[in-house]
Amino acid sequence: MRVVAVVPAHNEQETIAEVVRALLAQSHRLEAVAVVLDRCTDRTPEIVQSLSGEDPRVRPVVKEVASYDQADFGPLYAEVVNWGIRALEGVDYDAIAIVDADTVVGRDYVERAVDLLRGEQRCAIAGVRMGGKDLRGSGSVIRRSFLEEATGGLYPEVPAPDTYLLLKALSLGYTVREIPGADVRLLRQSFEWPSLGLRVRRHYRLGRACWWLGYHPAYLLGRAAKKLLSDPPSGVAVLLGYLSSAVRGGQRSDVADLLRRMQVERMKAILRGYLLPGAAGRDGSGQGGKGGEAGSDRY
Repeated sequence: MRVVAVVPAHNEQETIAEVVRALLAQSHRLEAVAVVLDRCTDRTPEIVQSLSGEDPRVRPVVKEVASYDQADFGPLYAEVVNWGIRALEGVDYDAIAIVDADTVVGRDYVERAVDLLRGEQRCAIAGVRMGGKDLRGSGSVIRRSFLEEATGGLYPEVPAPDTYLLLKALSLGYTVREIPGADVRLLRQSFEWPSLGLRVRRHYRLGRACWWLGYHPAYLLGRAAKKLLSDPPSGVAVLLGYLSSAVRGGQRSDVADLLRRMQVERMKAILRGYLLPGAAGRDGSGQGGKGGEAGSDRY
């Protein structure tokens, strides 16, 4: 199975060399690594250019403009990824790895992902979890044929593209797998928001994204409540974003019904856990049971 990688990079001079070298050293050799230099103002471009001189598989892709507002993080991120995908049009590949410029993967990371994709023809995405959350977009290895069926071959430029793509896979009858024993290291453990205003705007857009995806109101309320405890302005912004979209109405995503069913099942499992200790885990998942075939090793 031929695999390529796309690395979105915005002012990543401290980490980009280690991230790219880890990809070049994979036990399952990558065909190409497209590094998208997204409006960089530091030394990231010259570092990537130097890496390209060392190994021609590295392809610097310069992106100087953005089509989305800075607060629209989902579509903005997807647009950067798509610059990388388009730059790889002349390369023959079967799967594509999306790796952020602060994420270092172990030497056998791609090999482990390929084993999953080869072993299960209906496996669309192999990835990793961080902090107990659902599979991250960064580190995902995506089957090309699935991406072409789902979105025409590009990363979806929609709100919450990572979550949308996972749900789209399930809705089309594919599976999403967690890579067992994956070695993944984040070089940047925390993200510092440049301003309170941007943080609030992004969380407001996140609330709107949750409505578009199809979040159940009760599930969204629980998520916002957690955010309120740790970051009150952002928690309020999520709620306001969701409510504003609910009032306006309009078309929701084509995975909304699936997501709502999964969340209802997850809430039922949580409730059973409170009322009948141990019951939530009896189906082996506690994360949706049969909703969308999303067990503990899937979305």
